Amino acid sequence: MRSKELFINATGNGSCGFGPEYCGENCTSGCNHKSECDPSHWGPPYANATNCPLNSFCPNTTVTPPSCDVSSNTTRGRVVGYYEGWNWQIPCGRMPPAEIPLGYYTHIIFAFSMIDNQSFSLSPMDSITSTLFGSPLAAGGMNNPGPTRKAFSTLAQSHLDQDLFFDSLVRFMQDNDSDGVDLDWEYPVAEDRGGAPEDLQNFVRIEPAGYYYMKGFNISGLEPHVDWFNVMTYDLHGDWDANITTVTNHAPAHTNLTEINDGLDLLWRNKIDPARVNMGLGFCGRTFTMEDPDCMAVNCPFKELGHAGGCTNTTGVLSISEINNVIHRRPVNITLDEKAAVKIATWDTDQWISYDDEATLKMKVDYANRHCLGGTMVWAVDFDDGTLSKALSASLGREISPVMPPYGAGNWSYGNETRRMSFKLE
Repeated sequence: MRSKELFINATGNGSCGFGPEYCGENCTSGCNHKSECDPSHWGPPYANATNCPLNSFCPNTTVTPPSCDVSSNTTRGRVVGYYEGWNWQIPCGRMPPAEIPLGYYTHIIFAFSMIDNQSFSLSPMDSITSTLFGSPLAAGGMNNPGPTRKAFSTLAQSHLDQDLFFDSLVRFMQDNDSDGVDLDWEYPVAEDRGGAPEDLQNFVRIEPAGYYYMKGFNISGLEPHVDWFNVMTYDLHGDWDANITTVTNHAPAHTNLTEINDGLDLLWRNKIDPARVNMGLGFCGRTFTMEDPDCMAVNCPFKELGHAGGCTNTTGVLSISEINNVIHRRPVNITLDEKAAVKIATWDTDQWISYDDEATLKMKVDYANRHCLGGTMVWAVDFDDGTLSKALSASLGREISPVMPPYGAGNWSYGNETRRMSFKLE
């Protein structure tokens, strides 16, 4: 069995597990945690359920992952890209909607609209983004802040609230010419994101690859109601890990093929069709400021988030455009973790980042093809300077489709400045 709790319960000699052997008098950490099922017949003091629940992995469960020849290229048919609605706010490196390289993507999803926690109505993030809809719309997301992060969990408990939400959703889509919806609930059941145990039975469109969050999704119940599952195989780790007792402030790569494989096992044990699964790819990296310049490898201790980039202006994250700028302008040490399929770069004695580039995207696409996945998903197209969109298309063997700009070139406004943008295909 694998779960977050597996790494919290410990015996006196440091080994981890569940049951009376580990959670008795020698328990040193997380002693109130229980296993999700009870294959050893420990009973209620040590296990949450007698039978193996839907999303648990018990010893008598056999998982056979889907298998295809890598040359089958099953992923090439669907490339979903998210576009950040707040991109207009950054001081440089903006990508106006008219400059989205549409020919590289089959679907563009606008993120995010907000969900009111009381009325369950949808609204744009601000007055500027209200003019930018037209593509499929993503509602919710990690940007559902403060009290609004409970909105999905709350409305899921009432049919009346669900009616209010879906009525508002349909009106919002009609008013803004949206041709689809992506429901981004981050995350059901998880208490740290406003979730509740009852959330397991409710609907979501995006799911994370990390087991801890992913086990809260009733994915077999969702499959008949969705076009596809976008699996977030990035942001598996970040500064939030510092709150986990056994991880603390050690710098892990934010994307890791080994952990991705473990997360996807949850889909296969629930017999999800791999053709309906999109593998997420991050066009940004997670950064840390390290404690010791002599310890700059994966899992070395960090003291705080990495320095903010000049354009994204957010500590702990750099867009691929900013990463390339660092690589081209500074002495940088770059290593490839082949097993994890991720690059690690360090510079300025204490700056550390994990990220994907052309080589690691190819490794992840090959993995997706070997497991018969039906597509890929990108967060986010506006992080790109053209390099990763091109690299992804090359890895997928896709021909770039020449397209006309949807809804015209349009005006892109921010502050008191308005520019007429022409569409260009990178």
